Amino acid sequence: MSETVLTLKKSNKENTGDSAQKVESFISKYRKIILVSFAAVVVAAVAVCTVVLLRNKAKNDALAAIYSVETSYIEDVAAVESKYTVKEEASEDEGEPAVKELTEEEKAAKSDELAAAAAKAIEALGSYVSESGVVGVRANLLAAEIHYAAKDYLSAQDCYLAAAEKDVKAYTYPACYSNAGSCALELGKYADAASYFEKASSVKGYILASHDMFRFAMSKELSEDYSGAVKVYQEVVDKYDDEWANLAQSSIIRLSVNGKN
Repeated sequence: MSETVLTLKKSNKENTGDSAQKVESFISKYRKIILVSFAAVVVAAVAVCTVVLLRNKAKNDALAAIYSVETSYIEDVAAVESKYTVKEEASEDEGEPAVKELTEEEKAAKSDELAAAAAKAIEALGSYVSESGVVGVRANLLAAEIHYAAKDYLSAQDCYLAAAEKDVKAYTYPACYSNAGSCALELGKYADAASYFEKASSVKGYILASHDMFRFAMSKELSEDYSGAVKVYQEVVDKYDDEWANLAQSSIIRLSVNGKN
C-alpha cells in the first residue's frame, strides 16, 4: 500500500514537472508576442482611463463655469437692486425707513439694467445648454431661471423642457416639467400646462406628486374641461391624504355646486 502511494506521488511530481516545462517552453517561444500583447492591454487600459479622466475634467470644468455664470448673474442683479433701492430718512420714532418709490424713468432704467444682466448671463452660458447629461441640465435650468425672472415665460418653458430631456433619469426631471407647467399657466396655455403637470405627477417617487396632480386637475378646469378636472381631482383625493387632497375635495364640491361636474 505504501509503495503504491509513493509511486503515485512520484508520478504526479513527474507530470507536474512536465507541465511546468511545457509552460516555460511556451512562454520562452512566444515571449515577444506575449509581451507585446500585454503591452497593448496596458496601453488600452491607460487610454480608457485617460479618456474617462479627461471627460470628468471637462464635465467638472463646465459645471464650474456654469456656477461662475450663476454667481456673476446673482451679483449683477443684487447690484442693480441695491442701486435702485433708496430708503427715505426717518425720525427715531418712525422706526424702519420706508423704501422710496421709483420714478417712471428710474423704473425703466432698472428694467434695462436687469435685462442687460440677464442677456450677459445667457450669452455666457453659450454652448453649455447644448451639452448632454448633468452639464446640459444645469445650464438649461439656470437659463430657465433667468428667463423666468425676466418674465420671458416662453423661453423659460423651452429651457425647462430641454433640461428635462437632457437626462430623463435625473432627480430634476419631474421638477423641470412642473416648472414648464407653471410657465404654460403664465402664458395661458392651459392644455400644455395640464400635459406637463400630468407628466411630472406620474414620476414614481416624486415628492411633489400630489401638488402637481392637483395642478393637473386645475389646468383642466381652467381649460373648461370640467369633467376631466373632476376626474383628476378625485384621483388626488383617492391617492393622497394631504392638503392637496383636501383642496381637491373642496374643488369637486365647488364644481358640483356650480353644475360643472
